[in-house]
Amino acid sequence: MYIILKGTVSLELTTTTKDRIILASLHDGNHFGELGLYNKVEKEDVASHLRKTSCVCIENCQLILLPIIAVEALFSEASTRKMKEDVEVLQKTIFFRDFSSKELLPVIGNSRKLKLNLGEY
Repeated sequence: MYIILKGTVSLELTTTTKDRIILASLHDGNHFGELGLYNKVEKEDVASHLRKTSCVCIENCQLILLPIIAVEALFSEASTRKMKEDVEVLQKTIFFRDFSSKELLPVIGNSRKLKLNLGEY
């Protein structure tokens, strides 16, 4: 994933007839490449997962590369922080006030999975 510090990047799609379609122009503060985080591909399977779009620098650019491991760590840290906040909210209620954080974390985790599964329908 990349963050544009300075400059302009064009997000482009090349059609089967080799025509270029500009999907977006990205500027300072925008980001791109996040879909690559979701499309982890084994080395043997690279040919079938070639990128559909390209990013082209329209002018000199300064970019920050965020390696996948750094982005995953940010998401994990944010998720853990949110779960702890949710536990604190539950512990303030009459029903859950005597439960420890260790007992409530699985409850929070399972409710998040339920929300994700329900959101798919």
